[in-house]
Amino acid sequence: MTHEGEWFLDTSAGVPWIPQILGSPENLPLAEAVIKAEILDTDGVTGITDFSIRHFRQTRRLDVPNASVSTVYDEDTGI
Repeated sequence: MTHEGEWFLDTSAGVPWIPQILGSPENLPLAEAVIKAEILDTDGVTGITDFSIRHFRQTRRLDVPNASVSTVYDEDTGI
């Protein structure tokens, strides 16, 4: 769950939590698309085999309780 801009070697890496996700009105499809795009942009990841998100409106929390990916190493890995 790296924040966009926090890794000094590549400031474009990471999820744009603010303002794209947390700074806009609740838009779960957008949040899901942005998170999935970041997962798929990870070296070695070839696909997403399982993914879900949960939103807790009262606490303004967004969780990814499970995500599994396939890799170039022919493995399914939970993240």
